[in-house]
Amino acid sequence: MKLSVVIPVYHVEQTLDRCVASVLRQNIDDMEVILVDDGSEDRCPQMCDEWAARDGRIRVIHQQNGGLSQARNTGIGAATGGYITFVDSDDWVEDDTYRPLMHLLAEHPEYDMLEYPYTKGDTRFDFPFEQFADANDYWLRGQLYRHTFAWNKIFRRDLFEQVRFPAGRVFEDMYVLPLLTQKARLMATCGIGRYHYTWNEDGITMTASGQQIQQLLEGQMRAFQMLTNRQDSEYRQAFYLQMLDTQLEVFSKGGAVILEPYKGQLALRSKYTWPCKLKITFYHLFGIKALCRIYYILNLMILHR
Repeated sequence: MKLSVVIPVYHVEQTLDRCVASVLRQNIDDMEVILVDDGSEDRCPQMCDEWAARDGRIRVIHQQNGGLSQARNTGIGAATGGYITFVDSDDWVEDDTYRPLMHLLAEHPEYDMLEYPYTKGDTRFDFPFEQFADANDYWLRGQLYRHTFAWNKIFRRDLFEQVRFPAGRVFEDMYVLPLLTQKARLMATCGIGRYHYTWNEDGITMTASGQQIQQLLEGQMRAFQMLTNRQDSEYRQAFYLQMLDTQLEVFSKGGAVILEPYKGQLALRSKYTWPCKLKITFYHLFGIKALCRIYYILNLMILHR
């Protein structure tokens, strides 16, 4: 049961060795590591070739710069494993993560998608052992909308037969995951292993404009539309509140108001924080557009205190 690990590479000579070394320490022989040099103009092309010369599990593809999505798509097209996963080249994987995950997949060949824990900075994100036979259940009860990343998941490769990452878009994972979960028969989360995400001050997450974050919101809205016919629930409302937070950020950075009002009544639940309760109250009193303006003004006041 072969695992293909796709690593896009672009201007990461300071972190590439750490990333590749962490993947090779996974104690898996039946694994291929596909380094996609996306037209990097630093030492990365040479470093990739040096890694391939040292370890026969590594293959290198050099291509003109096309962005993260295109690099991943190249890796998908070249992959030969039954399962595929992705690693960003400024991140790393904790030792002996993939081996027990692949063992779990061998025990459960019915799993088309397996998600495992990750760390962002000093914050750990863990998951229970849980199965989801329905994409809507995964998005709502499993709150997939809070961790829409390709890199902390292992996919059955044939899920990508007619699915690719969108070239030219940012927050591309949010676009692809709804398509993959709709195709998957059974998905699972587990508490095995750990992916370490590294904050990049120059990365899209930290520098995104309102128009770019709007692409994230559009992806969230597309996923939410899958749930249109689902009975209203606390889980569904929580997803909408996540989209509302994204909309507020979009507007505060110069983007448009595109989120439609919630079809139903957003409940003021006792477990919500007071800022969340205040946000819902303003939403009911004034609507989304006015709420965005209020949020923008409050941010300006805080910024200039």
